[in-house]
Amino acid sequence: MDYLRKALRGTSIVFLMGIIGSILSYITLVYLARFLGPHDYGLFSAVLAFVTFFLFFRDFGLPQALTKYIAEYETEGKRDYIKTVIVAVLSFELLSSFFFVFLFYLLRWFLADSYFKDPLAVNILVLLLFYIIGSTFFGTFKDILLGFQEMFIFSLSEVIKNILIFLGVILFLSFGYGVFGPAIAYASAILIASLILLPFVLQRMPFFSHKIIDFLPISKKVILFSIPVFATAFGSRIIASVDTLMLTYFRTLPEVGIYNAILPSSSIIAHVFSGALASVVFPLSAELWYKNDVPRIVQGMQLLYKYVFVIMAPFTFILVVFADFFIDLFFGLQYFPGMFAFQILLIGMFFFTVASINHNVLSGIGKPFEVTKIIFLAAFLNFVLNLILIPLYGISGAAFSTFISYITTLVLSTKKVSTSLNTPVPYLQWLKVGLAILIFLSIAFLVKWSLTLNHWLEFFVAGFISTTAYALFIYWFNIINIPEIKKFIHRVK
Repeated sequence: MDYLRKALRGTSIVFLMGIIGSILSYITLVYLARFLGPHDYGLFSAVLAFVTFFLFFRDFGLPQALTKYIAEYETEGKRDYIKTVIVAVLSFELLSSFFFVFLFYLLRWFLADSYFKDPLAVNILVLLLFYIIGSTFFGTFKDILLGFQEMFIFSLSEVIKNILIFLGVILFLSFGYGVFGPAIAYASAILIASLILLPFVLQRMPFFSHKIIDFLPISKKVILFSIPVFATAFGSRIIASVDTLMLTYFRTLPEVGIYNAILPSSSIIAHVFSGALASVVFPLSAELWYKNDVPRIVQGMQLLYKYVFVIMAPFTFILVVFADFFIDLFFGLQYFPGMFAFQILLIGMFFFTVASINHNVLSGIGKPFEVTKIIFLAAFLNFVLNLILIPLYGISGAAFSTFISYITTLVLSTKKVSTSLNTPVPYLQWLKVGLAILIFLSIAFLVKWSLTLNHWLEFFVAGFISTTAYALFIYWFNIINIPEIKKFIHRVK
């Protein structure tokens, strides 16, 4: 029971801090997008996306390996081994970081001319080279704290970093640094955040009181563990980054700026739901699978398949209806060309939330390789579709490619969960929810087009009427079953 209480407490802290960190990050994004405008924001976000994409190859799955072996060796009381793991990981990442720093510095003019197509990219890229070095220490310090299960400081670190970035952005933009302001803010914030974490790391691990032993065998062990972790995450990174990378090459910087404003905006609701559910679904499914209690996993999945869509739908589709109001409110009229892409991405994220639940269940029941295959296939599909659609349709093509990749992950992961747990896919329930969503959309659009009120009043009136009709529909057609929910909660307890 102590382990469960500890796990729940740690999960709650990480989840809460994650929400705070995400809010701060989004506020910074909105401020930058409005202040800089689509072109300059597109230039900065294009360079940042380029740099962070290659940092994924620098990390190579090592953060997870570092956390795992610190926790393992701490349990065994092998502090010398912990120091060895830290030195091995930090050495590898520093060497990789300096390699990328040298490479990017050497190619800075070529990249600015041939890829970013703006000479200002040179100075932004040079400034972000300091971010590369700082992120090495910041990430390693975070992973060390996580390995020692210092959950509060670990989760607080992202909040600290995002606060420093936000304050730096305001400061340097107010001093007139323009598009270079956020680059300076990111570089300085990551270095300061690393210095803030250092005393906590040294307090938990008196680094200089221990010695390095068996460096080569331990380094080999760490690398061998990190390879499959890296492979699993590679597909997800492709899906997350390839849109921006290909938009930068094939289209204009203002389009990159618009897309990098609407893409994070479309994932807000999905991020909240999937983050909360993942913290519960993965450990619970792993425990029930270990106990060979498959029926309760099946019951849980049947409920999630039904109620996640039911609960998320009003939050998601009211934004689809009022996408123009949302974009104007947060970013301004200059980002209106991204409205259709925003609507596509919102719907795609809606489906991807259930796909992420499937991924956690598959990992929990010991089939993470199946998740890897699904993500790789979706990433390949996303890449091919982007290659075809982005040159023709720009940000709408990028959004549609991502939408198709998310639908693919939902279909394939649902099929794999159904096969693994021998449970049917609730097509009839999903059809009913789909009809409820169509009713919601029809009423919301009708109210919006019929009223000529203040935008906020239109939003709330349309939301209230359409949500009421939606709730009545799912109640009349028995989509929601309160006794069923109570019974499952009781059984889990």
